[in-house]
Amino acid sequence: MAACQRCGTRVYPTERMGPVREAIFHKQCFKCVVCSQYLTMKTFNTNELDAGDREVYCVTHKPKIVQIDYGADAFGIRGAMAAQTHLRGKKLFFAKHHYLTFVVSDTIKTSLIKYSWPFVTELNSVVNVLHLQRQAKMKIFAAQQELEKQQRKEEDALMERLWVERLQDIKSTAQRLTATMVKRHSTQMMDLLKQEQEELHRMIEAEIDAEDVEAVLAEVNMVPKEVPKFHPPSCRKRDLFQDPEVFTELDDYVFSVAAKEQTTFTELVAELIENCETDLKKARAIFRWITVKDLNVLEFVEGLEKDTPMGLLRGIKYGTETYHTLFMRLCRHTHTHTNVRQTRCFSYAGLPCADVEGHSKGVGYAPGMKIREDTFLHTWNVVLIGGHWWPVHCEWGARTMNYCGVPCFRHVGATEKEHLQYAYNEYYFLTDPDEFIFQHRANDDDKQLLETPVTLDQFVDMPFVKSIFFNHGLQFNGPMTAVLYTDNNGNTEVKIRLSVAKNIEFRPVLLYANTKRRNETEFRGAKLERFVFHSIVDDLALFSVQVPEPGSYLLELFVGTFDDDTVTDACGFRIVCEKMLSEACPLPESADAEWGPRRGEQRFGFRALTHVDGVVRVDKDLEMKFQLPHELSFELHLNTNGIDDSTTLDQYVDCIHDADVITIRVNPSQAGQYRLDIYARQEYATGESTIAHACKYLLNVTRRYKRRTLDLARCRTMYTGPWRR
Repeated sequence: MAACQRCGTRVYPTERMGPVREAIFHKQCFKCVVCSQYLTMKTFNTNELDAGDREVYCVTHKPKIVQIDYGADAFGIRGAMAAQTHLRGKKLFFAKHHYLTFVVSDTIKTSLIKYSWPFVTELNSVVNVLHLQRQAKMKIFAAQQELEKQQRKEEDALMERLWVERLQDIKSTAQRLTATMVKRHSTQMMDLLKQEQEELHRMIEAEIDAEDVEAVLAEVNMVPKEVPKFHPPSCRKRDLFQDPEVFTELDDYVFSVAAKEQTTFTELVAELIENCETDLKKARAIFRWITVKDLNVLEFVEGLEKDTPMGLLRGIKYGTETYHTLFMRLCRHTHTHTNVRQTRCFSYAGLPCADVEGHSKGVGYAPGMKIREDTFLHTWNVVLIGGHWWPVHCEWGARTMNYCGVPCFRHVGATEKEHLQYAYNEYYFLTDPDEFIFQHRANDDDKQLLETPVTLDQFVDMPFVKSIFFNHGLQFNGPMTAVLYTDNNGNTEVKIRLSVAKNIEFRPVLLYANTKRRNETEFRGAKLERFVFHSIVDDLALFSVQVPEPGSYLLELFVGTFDDDTVTDACGFRIVCEKMLSEACPLPESADAEWGPRRGEQRFGFRALTHVDGVVRVDKDLEMKFQLPHELSFELHLNTNGIDDSTTLDQYVDCIHDADVITIRVNPSQAGQYRLDIYARQEYATGESTIAHACKYLLNVTRRYKRRTLDLARCRTMYTGPWRR
């Protein structure tokens, strides 16, 4: 929409005036630029002296060519004198006097000398009344202008919202109509293929020897004679291919095809699957061609036809087309060339494919949110590979939501464009249905591809899990729900089993579920993360939560590796605490790392011989033993809540060594909860900056110890190892 020439704001059709010299106005802005007289399309005038002037004028102030004539009235003296004669002043009524006519205040003041002093005072008050009336009118006028300005902003916001909703309705209608058309076209294409295939079979049987007929027919079959009903696959995705690296050569070829432009779908499909012998490779080629396209940087020429590959991509970028429509069209579109006499058959066969409508836990969703029939709607595909149906999600495989390490639950309600980033995700190519159901549920039970279909309520109750969770081979240690209820002390826990990678690390984030408190990160000065205890023992990760106060919370678990500092949100839960019988105490403040020795083992190689759990109960003298693989330098710190100086309690920690084993002894002076931090570095490293946090322990001391005097210099920095004495 164009802007008003006068005020510069948006002009809607109902209030439009013009155009005047390619300029448009609001109705209330369509007035003389000189005297502000309101005009109509019949009474407005333009500047005859300047063709570039887009303003409008009344007939009096219209700029026009004036004839130069120096007559007797050239200076307008007679007119000015006559104006004083015919000037009409405002009549005012006074209680003690008759009506008087006043011309200007100066005239009043000059005539006051003819009257007595009381009358002068009364006339002065009249002049003041006139002045106050003028001020009151100006104040009212300013208030009216301010109110009108606010009302216009409100009106603009309403029109903007209506416009966005209308555009969304248009996009939804266009997507629905396009999907319906593509379904019809795809069905027609598959029927045509079957007819052509039957005719081709008759030609082959007539021209080729009987012993070679079956082999040739197997080569030219473009589509299965009967498409099976939707049913769960009999194998896992890893049974189809162990590693995506097996498609490296095919993917590189697809990337070279994507660098060129094809004018028709037939040309594109023919080029994509030219060297694909199996349906698996055909589906892979189509999937990678779609997902490699970064629509943020892709430029489209003007006048692009809609019914072309690039035209469909342009429609996806602007919301009139969808990824599942493009995938279905490419799967079912075919091109065939056959040379029967030379028994060489080149066929580009269609893949049986269908779109699936349902619900997804995508943008704007948080654990425990209710899903109605008309909310969180989404569409994806299923494709037939090797006689079995598999889910395929091109949109989620091509782009993702990037929150730059910030918990995604803080962005509930944000639009996709704010954080949309194009990045390939291998997980959404032929996903195992029992994992796919955590994020997507089909309305049609058969298209869920599960032995036991999941209802909508069951889908809502399932944990909020993302693809990175399964990419790292994680699984829950038992049944879990999206909403966790605490006990009367505010405690609950989550257990995750690590089945593949051992170098995985987690970072838990605790948030208030209330949107008004979503950005609050502390409770009475303590970070909310200090109410989450996290440790990993063997292949089991434990997240023990004690919420600070009754209420609703969101627990989001980020996952990464020791080799990479970046972490990605993997799963989330809603925690509900209805009441608490005891007050929660935050954990001692520490580095963002798990409790226990595992981190030190991964980074520095030393192994815990005595205490493998992150929390240690201390009711007598504590000795912790570690085996060293090589010479290391250690630094130990002991701390607890309420102590700012990290070295105050270091005197209660010391260390001794024997060959390749070190023993750390801890003897705090009083009962309480303590944090033991172990820092380490290679013995050959120099400089304080090279020392790094290795691991930490949570010590629950139940009895008081006698104060001991230790060598502080020895306690703060200790160099130990199998070669130092």
